[in-house]
Amino acid sequence: MHKAYRLELDPNNVQRSSLNRAVGARRFAFNWALERVSRRELKPNQFVLINAWNQWKHEGAPWWNENSKFCYEEAFEDVTRAFQNFFRDPAKFKYPKFARKNVNDRCRFRRIQLEGRYLQLPKIGCIRYKNKPLELPPGTKLLDATVRRVADRWEVSIVTEQNIPDPEPIIGPIVGVDLGLTTFATVGAQSGVVERYQAPKPLKKALRKLRRCQRQLSRSVKGSNRRKRCIIRVAKCHRRVFNIRNDFLHKTTSKLARTKTALVVEDLGVANMIRNHKLSRCIADVSWGSFLNMLNYKTRWYGSELQQVDRFYPSSQICSGCGHRQPTQLSQRTYACPQCGAIMDRDDNAAVGLARCYTGSRQHQEYIPPGRGKFTAEESLEHQGDSANRQVNAPQVATLKF
Repeated sequence: MHKAYRLELDPNNVQRSSLNRAVGARRFAFNWALERVSRRELKPNQFVLINAWNQWKHEGAPWWNENSKFCYEEAFEDVTRAFQNFFRDPAKFKYPKFARKNVNDRCRFRRIQLEGRYLQLPKIGCIRYKNKPLELPPGTKLLDATVRRVADRWEVSIVTEQNIPDPEPIIGPIVGVDLGLTTFATVGAQSGVVERYQAPKPLKKALRKLRRCQRQLSRSVKGSNRRKRCIIRVAKCHRRVFNIRNDFLHKTTSKLARTKTALVVEDLGVANMIRNHKLSRCIADVSWGSFLNMLNYKTRWYGSELQQVDRFYPSSQICSGCGHRQPTQLSQRTYACPQCGAIMDRDDNAAVGLARCYTGSRQHQEYIPPGRGKFTAEESLEHQGDSANRQVNAPQVATLKF
């Protein structure tokens, strides 16, 4: 199993200069290869590009020996992969573009070593990282490390290969997860117990500061020191938004994957939904796609199960108690079933209904009362009060705020 670790580096001034040269060499090699492939002088093949570079570098790039050979080889591999993706699916992958300075600056290294809180990179040496020392299981193999510049900081992603035994199945409830904008995730069990998770929405809170920083950037003179400071200021705002959102997603998905036997979610078409210009910013701010992706691999890590239902399944229209389908408008936030008399929140009904769509082999690990949660009108009102009390008294991790 491949597992990655993301760390923040703490380089000194000499190491910062070496990292800047490394990402610059990678960018130069990438653009060199892309230019020659675009002119049809070379084929988009990694080994062809490496051989042509070795013949040209002594005259065209006499400084090549200052950096590790992996800076150039990994750049040629990226060019090859970019053209392969473009030829395979031109509708999804665009034609490769030239790399720009200060835009996604990164470089990938192989033959790395970890010694306590130090990471050894070829031609750069041992760089200290700020995180706690990594505790890797025995037999772990270090594959590569991608160093990237984020605003004024340096981060590294280390990819490892580990022999991890299959985890024991999680003992817990089978739940359905209904994603939304007002309430980020409504988690409902088959017994009718509902939990709610509120997203921090960091982009919405940072918009005012971000607009001010971008106005200052647009008024600065190109090439001036003030413009460089404004660029770093804008990048810091984006980095903070990313870190807050990622922290919430990791904590929420880890809790769900570690405590639930199985999770049933809808197969959302996030790429299509984000085309709605009225809701695109809100959908991007809660990051449904990253949430589902994290659930996908964390359920395999911790021993739970993830099941997806069709994106066109009308979970909000089907009663979770009796299965009666009743068309509802998006503005109707309360679901009232005319057949069994159940009255409950629209998202609660969808989450419980998704949980009862589970078709796997695992058994529910909590007590289900007789009637499988078919509430009457009086019982549903009492259930709503219990759910509200549970939401107020829920642990702080269920409603993370930053």
